[in-house]
Amino acid sequence: MDSRERVCRAVEFKGPDRVPFEWYKYGVGVLDIERTDIAGIYYKPLQGSTTEIGNEVRVVDEWGCIWVSYKYIPTMGQPMVHPLQNWENINDYKFPELALEKRFEGIENEVKHLRSLGKYIVGFLDFGIWERLHFLRGFNEAITDIYTHTEIGSISS
Repeated sequence: MDSRERVCRAVEFKGPDRVPFEWYKYGVGVLDIERTDIAGIYYKPLQGSTTEIGNEVRVVDEWGCIWVSYKYIPTMGQPMVHPLQNWENINDYKFPELALEKRFEGIENEVKHLRSLGKYIVGFLDFGIWERLHFLRGFNEAITDIYTHTEIGSISS
């Protein structure tokens, strides 16, 4: 039974040979293509600048958030500088262009390769709207916004 059939059988409650899983090597983002049943195809964010100071790695993403990680800890890090932490910055803020063709370069070949391996393929975006909100604003500010601005997103009858 290949990975695709395994995942489909699990979703349909039709008795796969084992529970399907997504398997990574050494931390975040490095898929172990041999072992995994579920393989993701990702929308490709544009790479920003990277600065290394000792063991610290700082990456500025295309949204202007500055992510901090450490060479000896295999994670994606976390955003530490939030460009919209202060709403006064909104008028000068430049949103990235999201519909660029280069974000999708190579996807057809990736899909063909993963299909040839019998993998179950899932499409992913960079991050969801909640994650992007708290990356841009900061977690405390994002939570406070939701609490104090209840008219945003409320359903009126």
